[in-house]
Amino acid sequence: MMRVRFRLLHKNQRGLTLVELLIAIVLVGIVTAGITITIGHMFTWTTRTNNHMIAVRQVQTAGYWVSRDALQAQEWTISLPGSSDPMNSGFPFSLKREWDDETTQVTYSITEDNRLMRTRKITKITEDGDVTSEVSTFVAQHICFDGTTIERRLSEGKEVLTLQVTATVAEQSETRVYDITPRPDA
Repeated sequence: MMRVRFRLLHKNQRGLTLVELLIAIVLVGIVTAGITITIGHMFTWTTRTNNHMIAVRQVQTAGYWVSRDALQAQEWTISLPGSSDPMNSGFPFSLKREWDDETTQVTYSITEDNRLMRTRKITKITEDGDVTSEVSTFVAQHICFDGTTIERRLSEGKEVLTLQVTATVAEQSETRVYDITPRPDA
C-alpha cells in the first residue's frame, strides 16, 4: 500500500527542473553577495568616519587650548623661521602672563610621537623666595608636525596669532586655521 501511494505522489506532482534549480541557486548567490558587499562597505565607512571624527576632535582640542592660553597671555614668544631647525613651524612657542605676584608661562611643542604637549610653569613670588611648579600634559594626539604651524602677523594694525592645526588618523586628515587676537587690555 505504501508503494502505491508513493507512485501516485510522483505521478501527480510536478518537480523542479534542473534549469529552475540553477536559476534559484544563482539568485540566492547574487543576493548573498550583495548583502556581504553592503556589510563590508558599512564597516569600511564606519571606520573611515570614526577616524575622521577622531582627527576633527584632536584639531578642535588643540585649537581650544592654544586659543584659551593665547587670550589670557600678555606676551607671545614664537620660534622664528630660519633658525637652525630647517623644519621650524613656530614650535615650540610660549605664552606668558603676569598677575600680581605670579607669572604663568605656557609652552606648546610637538613631540616625536605626534602629540601636542602643553607645559605650564607657574612662578610665585613669596617672602621666602620664588616657588615654581611645572606641569606637562598632552593636549592632542595625531598632530602632523609638517601641517601644523603658528605665526604672528599684523592684521589691521593688531598683532594676530595664526594657528594651523592638522591631525591625521589612518589617512583621514583634518586641518583648521585659528586666528587669535589678543585681549584689548593685553
